[in-house]
Amino acid sequence: MHELAIWLGSRPLLGDQSEVLRGLARGFPANQPEPTASRLLTGVLFLVSFAALVWLLARVARRNDKRGSYNNPRALFRALCKLHRLDRTQRKLLLRLAQARQLEQPAALFLEPLHFETADLPQPWQAQAESLEILHRALFSRTPDAPGTG
Repeated sequence: MHELAIWLGSRPLLGDQSEVLRGLARGFPANQPEPTASRLLTGVLFLVSFAALVWLLARVARRNDKRGSYNNPRALFRALCKLHRLDRTQRKLLLRLAQARQLEQPAALFLEPLHFETADLPQPWQAQAESLEILHRALFSRTPDAPGTG
């Protein structure tokens, strides 16, 4: 314990630190020019230009993100129908089928061919079996001459 007291006694804790501060100040140039209006204006213009560039890049990135994904199930369904060149009657039939299948997102019909099976649908759907088969072929057929596979 005595050694600690001797060591602390030889080091000023909050005492005169002027020599340390002078050593730190030597690192700064002494002859700095006074700030002028033109230098200040140049600095402000640089900062504003940098902020504008960052804003512009963020805006472009957001726009590209919106193009790449759909957060809107209706927009996704419309885009898929357009891609497959489905007419209005076929779109309505798909929407009704999605309701009958209790799908949260009608676009799921484009992923699973089993949704087009009419055997487990109620009797009124049996009359639509031919239309559903045509849609099924249009969406899932690999032949280039199938309707709706543009």
